[in-house]
Amino acid sequence: GLRMVQHVEGSGSNCIVDFALLDFAHMFKFVELEEVLRPAMAVVQNWMPLDLLKQDANVQAYFSNILGVPMWDDDDFATYFSGHFDVWEYCAELRSVRLRTHEERLGLELSSMNTPEQMAQRVNNAAPEALMRLPWRAAQHAFDVLSRKGSSGVSSLLTTIDAKKKLMSVLGGILATAQTEADSVTPPLAAIVGLAHQVHRSTGDPELVRARDEAVELLLRSAIAELAGAQDVDLDLAGFADLLSLPGMVKQSERLLQLMQRHFPNSTIHDLLRLLESAASVSAMGIVEFTAGFLFAALGHAPAADVCLAITAIVKAGILDAQCAAALPHCAPHMTINDP
Repeated sequence: GLRMVQHVEGSGSNCIVDFALLDFAHMFKFVELEEVLRPAMAVVQNWMPLDLLKQDANVQAYFSNILGVPMWDDDDFATYFSGHFDVWEYCAELRSVRLRTHEERLGLELSSMNTPEQMAQRVNNAAPEALMRLPWRAAQHAFDVLSRKGSSGVSSLLTTIDAKKKLMSVLGGILATAQTEADSVTPPLAAIVGLAHQVHRSTGDPELVRARDEAVELLLRSAIAELAGAQDVDLDLAGFADLLSLPGMVKQSERLLQLMQRHFPNSTIHDLLRLLESAASVSAMGIVEFTAGFLFAALGHAPAADVCLAITAIVKAGILDAQCAAALPHCAPHMTINDP
């Protein structure tokens, strides 16, 4: 039962007080500012001018009756909102503030996590509807963290797999939200390709593989749609190499070659080698031949070790045999017995 004891300050009593009863009249002294600001924001759909917020009767009463101080100026409010950025977004230019959505707060929370165990637990506890409306950058970070090496315990591994499957299942909703909502940021092609490449590397039980394949197909449909009418795209050669290695993208190799050619003059030998190896692995011979030709022409002033790497890659691709044979004396000292 409940036992009431008299508490006297300085009595030296060694009893433990779990809680204390307080006159209801003093309750308002413990009200937090957020509890006052939230109802005041109900009159707007999004941004509220700071002047309008300051004019709210309850906000004015809070400062005069509870805090006993004059109303804060703009800098004071800006400092408060900055300190509680996970709840509020303040725009100094507009002198306005808005309450972040549940999805935004979830996104900020996920973006602050750096271990697979933390991330998996939070993703698994989140409602699918909330995950589908995540900012794409938060989803990308979440998948990146889930792909890191974590605990080797069976329970932890299963939890991480479940979280990956859950994220994969909502990628369509995340892309749809980014593409249709006016205040959302659409992911650039480089982000879509990076995420697709990352998802494609996931392995596990048949259910995870099925979710992976569906997610990659969805991401690639979005990538192909952007490639179709583009004059230029935000991919470097490494991004093109990743894109080309994904399922079915060899069918787009002619279009990809058109878009990537402007990047060749400013690319490094290693960028070209990566693209060559990716193209050769899927038999995209148009890209293989163009890349190998450009690579060979760029070897004139390259270090001998780089020439060796390039010749080895070109020979493996099965082209330019005569040119490679002529270059062998230059790079032979840098080759091993295992090189072709």
